[in-house]
Amino acid sequence: MAKLLIIISLLVYSPQDNPTVFICDSASLEVYHLDEKCEGLQRCKHDILKISKEEAMAMYSIIHFKNEQLIVSKPLKDFMYLESKGFFRTHRSYLVNSKKVERFSSAYGNEVILENGVKVPVSRSAKEKFKVYMNA
Repeated sequence: MAKLLIIISLLVYSPQDNPTVFICDSASLEVYHLDEKCEGLQRCKHDILKISKEEAMAMYSIIHFKNEQLIVSKPLKDFMYLESKGFFRTHRSYLVNSKKVERFSSAYGNEVILENGVKVPVSRSAKEKFKVYMNA
């Protein structure tokens, strides 16, 4: 697994996605499934929970590594300890590794551009704090 942590963001769905997700209700499994007929979900020997996308958005975070993604069943607030390790919360839904920020841009709204070209939004309330943080 790549050791380079780039972004942590809340799970976001586009309108065409299934409005529900499915979870195997097991203490040891923390994986969600978008398709009820998913092979992994078929192996579940426990109850299968069907939850709304709003509930899923609050319960899951996506951790982006250099070459892969990991979905964990923890909200973004559980990762706030990373702020003391060089991460900055640019938006309600994003926590970025400040070492991977290439630049700040306000050309199309406030956003940071990471080394890999990914654009991450910066909220109006975080804009000035982020600029000060990056110049410190």
